[in-house]
Amino acid sequence: VKWLFGKEFELPLEWEIRSLGDIISVLGDYHSNGSYEKLRKNTTILTKENFAIMIRTTNFEQNDFSKDLRFVDENAYNYLSKSKVKPFDIIMNKIANAGSMYLMPKLDKPITLGMNLFLIRIKNHDQKFIYNFLKENEKYIKLFTQGAVTKTITKDNVRKLPIVLPPLSEQQQIASILSNIDTQIGKEKLHKSNLEQLKKGLMQKLLTGQIRVKVK
Repeated sequence: VKWLFGKEFELPLEWEIRSLGDIISVLGDYHSNGSYEKLRKNTTILTKENFAIMIRTTNFEQNDFSKDLRFVDENAYNYLSKSKVKPFDIIMNKIANAGSMYLMPKLDKPITLGMNLFLIRIKNHDQKFIYNFLKENEKYIKLFTQGAVTKTITKDNVRKLPIVLPPLSEQQQIASILSNIDTQIGKEKLHKSNLEQLKKGLMQKLLTGQIRVKVK
């Protein structure tokens, strides 16, 4: 599988190579819900908090789901039924930074998909394993994009993406190991952030004499 991983090695016998389209139950986007005219008539994107969050690329790239959000009301959310997003759904950029992969976190509001994104939901396989595989191979995925200036990726090319599949039980174990590592990374980042805030506060007080140090 040098074409995928950049070096030659043999996969375990019980692993298989399939097309992503073989295991997708949902591949949708904002425009799956109707024509531009119908979308314009039935949806209004709001900056003020409302029933559901319309998730955008910028939220994933900044890893911030608490500010600079867009919303839709309940009627629009129900109209956009083909692009309702669940926790741990796989999200892919389809334009500009096409092929970039994200995993939807669990938020405290209903979620609908913003423009320029694909929603990918997997059947009969571990969704987090599939996400990790795609995320690891983003550079390869970008070879399937098109366009000289603005890169895009089509639904057909998403379906054609090759994917390596261990047995389901092994997928689940791999996903669990990687998830535990991500949790630990999150804790370390929080610890680092807290230390940086502590240092910032101490620097101000130490450098202005508000806290005095003992000199031997």
